[in-house]
Amino acid sequence: MDKELITKILQIDERAKKNVAEIEEKNNEIETYIKQETTAKEVALEAKYKENISHLEQNFEDSFSKKENEIRTETLEKLNHKKSTFEAIKEEKVKEIINDILKEVVSSNENYE
Repeated sequence: MDKELITKILQIDERAKKNVAEIEEKNNEIETYIKQETTAKEVALEAKYKENISHLEQNFEDSFSKKENEIRTETLEKLNHKKSTFEAIKEEKVKEIINDILKEVVSSNENYE
Protein backbone atom coordinates (compact mmCIF):
# COMPACT_ATOMS: atom_id res chain seq x y z
CA MET A 1 0.00 0.00 0.00
CA ASP A 2 1.19 3.39 -0.65
CA LYS A 3 1.70 5.99 2.00
CA GLU A 4 -0.98 8.34 0.66
CA LEU A 5 -3.66 5.64 0.85
CA ILE A 6 -2.64 4.77 4.41
CA THR A 7 -2.80 8.44 5.37
CA LYS A 8 -6.30 8.75 3.87
CA ILE A 9 -7.43 5.60 5.70
CA LEU A 10 -6.01 6.99 8.97
CA GLN A 11 -7.75 10.31 8.34
CA ILE A 12 -11.04 8.51 7.66
CA ASP A 13 -10.49 6.44 10.79
CA GLU A 14 -9.78 9.57 12.83
CA ARG A 15 -12.94 11.29 11.49
CA ALA A 16 -14.94 8.14 12.24
CA LYS A 17 -13.60 8.14 15.81
CA LYS A 18 -14.56 11.83 16.15
CA ASN A 19 -18.01 11.08 14.73
CA VAL A 20 -18.46 8.20 17.19
CA ALA A 21 -17.33 10.45 20.06
CA GLU A 22 -19.75 13.19 18.95
CA ILE A 23 -22.58 10.66 18.64
CA GLU A 24 -21.81 9.31 22.12
CA GLU A 25 -21.78 12.86 23.48
CA LYS A 26 -25.10 13.60 21.77
CA ASN A 27 -26.52 10.34 23.17
CA ASN A 28 -25.43 11.39 26.65
CA GLU A 29 -27.02 14.80 26.16
CA ILE A 30 -30.23 13.16 24.93
CA GLU A 31 -30.25 10.76 27.89
CA THR A 32 -29.76 13.70 30.26
CA TYR A 33 -32.55 15.61 28.52
CA ILE A 34 -34.86 12.56 28.68
CA LYS A 35 -34.11 12.13 32.39
CA GLN A 36 -34.83 15.81 33.02
CA GLU A 37 -38.07 15.68 31.06
CA THR A 38 -39.11 12.48 32.79
CA THR A 39 -38.33 13.97 36.19
CA ALA A 40 -40.26 17.15 35.34
CA LYS A 41 -43.26 15.10 34.20
CA GLU A 42 -43.07 12.91 37.31
CA VAL A 43 -42.99 16.00 39.52
CA ALA A 44 -45.96 17.49 37.65
CA LEU A 45 -47.91 14.23 37.93
CA GLU A 46 -47.10 13.94 41.61
CA ALA A 47 -48.23 17.52 42.21
CA LYS A 48 -51.48 16.85 40.35
CA TYR A 49 -51.92 13.58 42.27
CA LYS A 50 -51.40 15.38 45.60
CA GLU A 51 -53.83 18.11 44.55
CA ASN A 52 -56.45 15.51 43.63
CA ILE A 53 -55.90 13.65 46.90
CA SER A 54 -56.17 16.90 48.84
CA HIS A 55 -59.38 17.79 47.00
CA LEU A 56 -60.85 14.34 47.67
CA GLU A 57 -59.85 14.51 51.34
CA GLN A 58 -61.49 17.92 51.67
CA ASN A 59 -64.67 16.66 50.00
CA PHE A 60 -64.67 13.67 52.33
CA GLU A 61 -64.14 15.85 55.40
CA ASP A 62 -66.91 18.23 54.31
CA SER A 63 -69.28 15.36 53.58
CA PHE A 64 -68.40 13.65 56.85
CA SER A 65 -68.91 16.86 58.83
CA LYS A 66 -72.26 17.50 57.14
CA LYS A 67 -73.42 13.94 57.78
CA GLU A 68 -72.21 14.11 61.39
CA ASN A 69 -74.23 17.30 61.95
CA GLU A 70 -77.31 15.75 60.31
CA ILE A 71 -77.04 12.67 62.54
CA ARG A 72 -76.47 14.81 65.64
CA THR A 73 -79.55 16.94 64.80
CA GLU A 74 -81.70 13.86 64.09
CA THR A 75 -80.56 12.21 67.32
CA LEU A 76 -81.34 15.31 69.37
CA GLU A 77 -84.78 15.58 67.78
CA LYS A 78 -85.50 11.91 68.51
CA LEU A 79 -84.21 12.23 72.07
CA ASN A 80 -86.29 15.35 72.69
CA HIS A 81 -89.37 13.63 71.25
CA LYS A 82 -88.78 10.53 73.41
CA LYS A 83 -88.16 12.74 76.45
CA SER A 84 -91.40 14.65 75.84
CA THR A 85 -93.30 11.42 75.39
CA PHE A 86 -91.73 9.96 78.52
CA GLU A 87 -92.56 13.10 80.55
CA ALA A 88 -96.17 13.07 79.33
CA ILE A 89 -96.57 9.37 80.15
CA LYS A 90 -94.84 9.88 83.50
CA GLU A 91 -97.19 12.74 84.43
CA GLU A 92 -100.19 10.66 83.41
CA LYS A 93 -98.97 7.69 85.47
CA VAL A 94 -98.25 9.94 88.47
CA LYS A 95 -101.79 11.34 88.23
CA GLU A 96 -103.21 7.82 87.99
CA ILE A 97 -101.20 6.68 91.03
CA ILE A 98 -102.24 9.77 93.02
CA ASN A 99 -105.89 9.23 92.03
CA ASP A 100 -105.65 5.57 92.99
CA ILE A 101 -104.11 6.53 96.36
CA LEU A 102 -106.80 9.17 96.93
CA LYS A 103 -109.54 6.69 96.06
CA GLU A 104 -108.00 4.21 98.44
CA VAL A 105 -107.77 6.83 101.19
CA VAL A 106 -111.33 7.95 100.63
CA SER A 107 -112.48 4.35 100.51
CA SER A 108 -110.59 3.59 103.71
CA ASN A 109 -112.07 6.66 105.44
CA GLU A 110 -115.60 5.64 104.43
CA ASN A 111 -115.00 2.21 105.88
CA TYR A 112 -113.92 3.70 109.24
CA GLU A 113 -116.95 5.89 109.57
